[in-house]
Amino acid sequence: MKAAWYEPGEVVVENPPAELWAAIESSALAAGRQLCVDLLTYRKGKIYLQRRSADRRLYPNCWEPVGGHVESGEMLLAAAERELLEETGCTLVRVVSLVGINDWEVKKEWQKAGDNPLKRTVQLLVDVDGEPVLEMGKVSEGRWVGEEDLPGILAQNT
Repeated sequence: MKAAWYEPGEVVVENPPAELWAAIESSALAAGRQLCVDLLTYRKGKIYLQRRSADRRLYPNCWEPVGGHVESGEMLLAAAERELLEETGCTLVRVVSLVGINDWEVKKEWQKAGDNPLKRTVQLLVDVDGEPVLEMGKVSEGRWVGEEDLPGILAQNT
């Protein structure tokens, strides 16, 4: 079930142990970064991406995996389950692997007063149950994307 073509590097941890989540959460807090999660849903050689609506403050019209911010007091896996359900109507079956952890900063023109612009995103390869349904108002399109489609899709992210 591994799709090596979309991974930013080697898989960090396959079948991640429960103790890993607490370590990731505490390291983000210690680094002063807001924790985020990207859910790489893989099925039949493709991953599911969605295009953000044109009126979104952050990264309008950009393609991205399902995901979002971990809310204050929320655990990483609970956020993964919540984001997946909110954005697609699907339920999380299991985390297959931890694919990557990336630190980034929100562009200055998109920063909002009171929000932490420093982010740490955890990328997870996941199995889900159900077919994705668009979260109206937040995304304009959803698509299962194969390796051959990825360069054209990502070229649209400006």
